[in-house]
Amino acid sequence: GFLLVSVALVFPGFGSGWTLWAQLAALLAGLLVLCMVLALGLTACSGGTALNPGIRARSCNISQILKAATTRKCFSCLFRNPPEYIENITLIGSQKIDEFVTDDPDIFNVFNEYSGKKGLCDINAVLYSNDNCPLSAIYNLKKEVEGALKERVWLKSGAYLIIQQTEAMVVVDVNTGKSVSGKDMSQHILKVNTEAAVETCRQLRLRNLSGIIVIDFINMKNPDDIYKIRDVLIKELADDPVPAKYVDITKLGLIELTRKKLKRPLHEMLI
Repeated sequence: GFLLVSVALVFPGFGSGWTLWAQLAALLAGLLVLCMVLALGLTACSGGTALNPGIRARSCNISQILKAATTRKCFSCLFRNPPEYIENITLIGSQKIDEFVTDDPDIFNVFNEYSGKKGLCDINAVLYSNDNCPLSAIYNLKKEVEGALKERVWLKSGAYLIIQQTEAMVVVDVNTGKSVSGKDMSQHILKVNTEAAVETCRQLRLRNLSGIIVIDFINMKNPDDIYKIRDVLIKELADDPVPAKYVDITKLGLIELTRKKLKRPLHEMLI
């Protein structure tokens, strides 16, 4: 029974119109998969450190999956990955999210189903049901999504960022734009760059940009000011649920960051 389940997981269409040799080959492949899964399970459950947390969690649950297989019909679904939005909320953590609002009953029910399993019980789930005023209109979702896809991001000071993703890296350029300086130009530039540093980290999280990130801040006369910006970046990156870190300041005054790639960037998901 376990072997057939393994075959069904690897070859969903097994048995329907397959030749004898094809079925034998599928059985052998299923046996191989079963042996590998059991081996991974023993390694992970015995405290092995060679596996990443995702594989370790799956392999430790294999005994429960195989036990459930004995009472299920052939080709039944024994395991299903949580929806991507559940994984994203889990990654951010319930401490940073107070409320989950949706107007889709299916999404609302799925969230409640996984809230206990994923430790999301502290998040208040709300099912919005006002046809006269859609949820998308309340939160202006269309404008927010369009803004998250634009290269130019305006700051409150009047300055702006230009965010461009190339094949090799993500480049962020800080420009003064419409910002108006006071008597002390150095303090004004430092203030704009500080605002830009905070917003850059927010945009990295919002757009889910990863890999090598290079930031070109506005030139500052005081050499110590660049280290103040560095400290702001380190503080903001520490709050990122995705592993991200400050790397270095180049001789040209560019700041280098790295951010681990866990999922596709926002523009790839929406386009």
